[in-house]
Amino acid sequence: MDTMSFAQWRDALNPKVQGTLNLYNVLGGSLDFFIMLSSATGLMGSFGQCNYAAGSTFQDAFARSMASKGHPVQSLDLVGVAGAGYVAEHSDSVEFLERQGLRMVELEKLMALLDHAVNKPSSQSPIDSQISLGLGSFRSLEGGRRSDAMFSHIYARQRHKTGTLAKDDVVDVAKALRACKSRTQALELASEGILKKLSQLLAMNSEDLNPSQSILAYGADSLIAAELRNWLVMYLQAQVQTLELLGAASIRDLSATVVSRSNLVPSFVAA
Repeated sequence: MDTMSFAQWRDALNPKVQGTLNLYNVLGGSLDFFIMLSSATGLMGSFGQCNYAAGSTFQDAFARSMASKGHPVQSLDLVGVAGAGYVAEHSDSVEFLERQGLRMVELEKLMALLDHAVNKPSSQSPIDSQISLGLGSFRSLEGGRRSDAMFSHIYARQRHKTGTLAKDDVVDVAKALRACKSRTQALELASEGILKKLSQLLAMNSEDLNPSQSILAYGADSLIAAELRNWLVMYLQAQVQTLELLGAASIRDLSATVVSRSNLVPSFVAA
């Protein structure tokens, strides 16, 4: 199974953590303002980039800590800037970020925020030392965060307002696979379950996913593939390697592999 190595975790974390500390230890006492360009992923998380999100969370905490002591330190939680930088050169990244509940901001708004931070570096309270841009609504987060326990309190509130959430489709698929009578039926069930799980991991509507496409076609990386593999092993009881997930020509082909290996599928169907 492909997972994030400690070296990968450290490589993204150190520039934000150790880099911030080094700069402030050398220059902090002599500066009129100390502004860190953090990221909204520190508040919401990011698929496949927990190392970067953790570094951003440190910068937010550092700003609040220093501001509580009266130091002119601020952390700006940014998102993608429309028409500038990486986003301008990789248009597919815009859709990926928006599926995670992040919205693009214009360069003019970012410059205005920087101007405000420079001219008013001292915060009246530690809370004011952290400024966020481009956060989406609860609805935009629903698909990708429901299964994450860290966001369970949000869904508990939503459940209180609207009654009950939809029944877990994972259990239905597992039960249906045990009772299926034909290979065609099993393939349809496995494909439906994979599409729904993949839609959660990618923060997309399952209706927007085509089973004739591969998971790579929708921007899935090795970390998302590893999450999908864990789900297949745990809930559908099918042993599939991460490389097989990434190498499958289509979700439909992947479903065929799952059906042939799942312990839930009757042997006369899987054969």
